[in-house]
Amino acid sequence: MSTKLWAAVVQSANGELGICSADVKDAYLMVEQDEKVFATTSEKVFVMTSDGTNYILGRCQPGQRVGSKSWYDLLALVLKRKGLEAYKANPLLFYKPKIDENDKPLVVSTHVDHLQIMGTEKDVEELLQHLRDQGWKLQVDGPCEPHVAGQCTFLKRKFLSDGEGGLWIKLNDKHITKLVEALNLDSNKGKAVPTTNNFQKVWNSTC
Repeated sequence: MSTKLWAAVVQSANGELGICSADVKDAYLMVEQDEKVFATTSEKVFVMTSDGTNYILGRCQPGQRVGSKSWYDLLALVLKRKGLEAYKANPLLFYKPKIDENDKPLVVSTHVDHLQIMGTEKDVEELLQHLRDQGWKLQVDGPCEPHVAGQCTFLKRKFLSDGEGGLWIKLNDKHITKLVEALNLDSNKGKAVPTTNNFQKVWNSTC
């Protein structure tokens, strides 16, 4: 489900649907290790000990190779308990099955520990509370709706609503700044490119 399609669905829902985003803080630490993992600290870490100290890691650590899969499995299980199912064509997308014609959509797109949620205010709040009930700490942005001013971000894109019916999708400002710096675009200047008369005629006829 593309970013533009999310915005189109919300825009056409007459104020019944909204979008928000949520970051799960320390997500990997919420997941227990699948097997025993031992870590040894050196004397450089604990100056008071002359020898290294052995520890058994009970939780996944940021950067651990198995952490991403383990976190997804836990997240999928938690969402399933709330009645959501993974979309077979894209397992990173979860949805609430429609039971009758009056049901409104509830959809969650996931990217590791970053979630984008679309649904009614009631459904979204209940889902967020369900996630908090797991002991997870959430940073929530939104809601973003045509008739409610707000903003949220997901996958380097920013959703903006003005509360007056407008809803926009923009590239996140910080990523634009990084691109300009990386490509050294500040020092670049526009150059006039010569064109033939035929090209100009074709351009004018298609505008």
